[in-house]
Amino acid sequence: MSGRESHVEKLRGDLARVQRKVAALGARTQTLDVRTRRLDALRKADDDLGARLDVLASILDTERVLDSIHAAVLTSVIAEHPVQHLVIANLLPDDAYAVIVNAVPAPEFFEADGRSNTEHLLVRSAPMPVDALVTWMFVTDVVAPALAAAVMARLAQGHGSSDIRLVGPRVVRRRPEYVPPAPGLAATDAGMAVMYLARPHDTVEYGSRLHTPSMPVPLDVPFQRNSAIALWRAAASHAYAAIPRDAGELVRDTYQFGMECRAR
Repeated sequence: MSGRESHVEKLRGDLARVQRKVAALGARTQTLDVRTRRLDALRKADDDLGARLDVLASILDTERVLDSIHAAVLTSVIAEHPVQHLVIANLLPDDAYAVIVNAVPAPEFFEADGRSNTEHLLVRSAPMPVDALVTWMFVTDVVAPALAAAVMARLAQGHGSSDIRLVGPRVVRRRPEYVPPAPGLAATDAGMAVMYLARPHDTVEYGSRLHTPSMPVPLDVPFQRNSAIALWRAAASHAYAAIPRDAGELVRDTYQFGMECRAR
């Protein structure tokens, strides 16, 4: 190798190292930028916090919310097609539902999931404004267990509420270009529940789809305000509906959790 060629190779190596450092710096800068936006959102959310928490305490009344959940599940019709499930209307008192929807935090608090083209908010670990945290812990510690217990009373014969374990409670956000994963084909003992967090201006499109290997056309479940779907031993039959690229600024938020039997 001539001296000139050796010099060129050295320059190429130096350039590659610089590019790697720039890429690493860019990644760190992006992370810091996200953290900065989150801190700004948290600071803004601290205004009048005490007054907002007082309002939350009056609306998120445990007894009133539990009564609503039990009544909604009890009056829901068990559907057998394509798998056994419940579509539950009027799940929560209207004001409690509005508080929960409004407590979905800003986009900065969501984490992207590149595998599923969704964004997730892990309720138990994600940073978020205090009043949002209070609301979502109420959903996870009060609403979800009550919903699971009521669903089990209707669908899961032979199991008591103490036999169930809630798995992965989270808010899932879908945007245009969302494509669901391939349908699950295996039977499963797992169940799941999905609460649709529709806002007043949302249409009922792009909710969920239920399917089985023998069913060529899935059953569409609408993205209906203050409603939920629950399945037992059929979680693999549920998928979120795809959202086309041309859907504009459309966003679909849901709160979901899995249900599994505890080992005896």
